[in-house]
Amino acid sequence: MADATESARPDWVDDALFPFESRFVDIDGHTVHYVDEGSGPTLLLLHGNPTWSFLWRDVIRALRDDFRCVALDYPGFGLSTPKPGYRYLPEEHADVVTGFVDALGLTRVTLVGQDWGGPIGLAAARRRPGVFDRLVLANAWAWPVNGDLYFEAFARIAGGPPIRFLARRLNLVVKAFIPMGHRRRKPTAAEMTHYRRALDTPERRQASAVLPGRITASRAFFTEVEAGLADLAQLPTLIVWGNAQIGFRPRERERLEATFPDHKTVIVEDAGLYVESDAPEEFVAAIRDWAATQRGDASRAGERDR
Repeated sequence: MADATESARPDWVDDALFPFESRFVDIDGHTVHYVDEGSGPTLLLLHGNPTWSFLWRDVIRALRDDFRCVALDYPGFGLSTPKPGYRYLPEEHADVVTGFVDALGLTRVTLVGQDWGGPIGLAAARRRPGVFDRLVLANAWAWPVNGDLYFEAFARIAGGPPIRFLARRLNLVVKAFIPMGHRRRKPTAAEMTHYRRALDTPERRQASAVLPGRITASRAFFTEVEAGLADLAQLPTLIVWGNAQIGFRPRERERLEATFPDHKTVIVEDAGLYVESDAPEEFVAAIRDWAATQRGDASRAGERDR
């Protein structure tokens, strides 16, 4: 099991808005913040850019009576602190998540990966066969996108020097991505404060500035993720898709559906990229309904085996 490391939860975290115990663990020299709420089947909740475990607060609050909800912050995001020399690359985040799974001794895990949490989590699942038994993928992808003009343009613009500079100096990724990723509702001032304060220095903002360009620059990592999909393709998979986002197109969803034949897809109408925050009730209902179906299938299979 994990050895706790000493770290303090900052005063700006609102206990009413984020009513969970903050835990910290050392993973290869990084101080990784996480929450671990509830009991039952384990959900490992992995965020994207530029969010942190705060993204999952409504989901955790709703599901912790029936599930063990574990959500961490990658080094440089949220309340986690990277060790010197960390470059905030997705392949490094995947190493940290893998180490985190080992440190907590997690088993029978359902990966819940949104945005970057999809490929990062799938990389960890591939490296730990038998630990993950189900997948939930929300507005995510899992393969190289080099040569696709849609993603090439995003990587060159959002990952180019001018935007990286503005991201570090003005927290542009938070100020632009969070509102754009919510289409059903407008994030409150308090919510925006929690995203801004988590990346409150130019050094901290490097974490969010790096990732847009890595969509194409981390081609080797995405090639690894894609190569490992065959080993995960048999896992029951829930695909939750906000259809008002600009991050991913229907073709990405359709490719996920083709990759994981034992899937259920839930389209959340008019929801944005951060679907679990934009439409938490629908997101929670999708997981509850799908989990109940999975339990029913397992029960019927057990009866047939008698």
